[in-house]
Amino acid sequence: MARLEAFSHWFQTPTPVPFDTDYAAFAESLELAMVALYNDTLLKLTGENVATGARFRDHHQEHAQAYASLAAGKAKGAANYALVLTKTPAVQALTDEPSALSFLVTLENQMAETYAYGLGLLTSPDVYRRVVTTLPVESEHAAVLGTVAQLGPADHFITGPFENASVGDGSDPRRGFDMTAFPVS
Repeated sequence: MARLEAFSHWFQTPTPVPFDTDYAAFAESLELAMVALYNDTLLKLTGENVATGARFRDHHQEHAQAYASLAAGKAKGAANYALVLTKTPAVQALTDEPSALSFLVTLENQMAETYAYGLGLLTSPDVYRRVVTTLPVESEHAAVLGTVAQLGPADHFITGPFENASVGDGSDPRRGFDMTAFPVS
């Protein structure tokens, strides 16, 4: 029995470090902000684009739940207030379906940037795996929406063929969302 106990620690998931649980809570709040922003933007879409937007919104809800489960009680279950506050004027300014699709492409690219940046900082296997799983979904959302909007390569892949892995205050569409600019409230 002692031999089994000596090896059992190799099969246990290590406890996430505080930064990683903070990041999971941050990601949960961003994903819930995406749900809110999609809900508002869906009103600007028509036909099959409504169904696509609703499906992507639902993916964000699922991602939020997954991140909340990794946040060690730090998740608030609320949309990131700063992100919603920052992006709501842009949603209100959308005048037509092409502008709404372009807006969503930008948001999805910013989410992918956010996760690419996080990969360089995270150390907890479960949180890291969640980010590795989420990042390509965000990129796929951007690609699908960009294709529907008939964006050219420069607008479709605003940072080139790879994610930048850089973050900022949300004003630059080529950067993700910085935890210090969008605190979990």
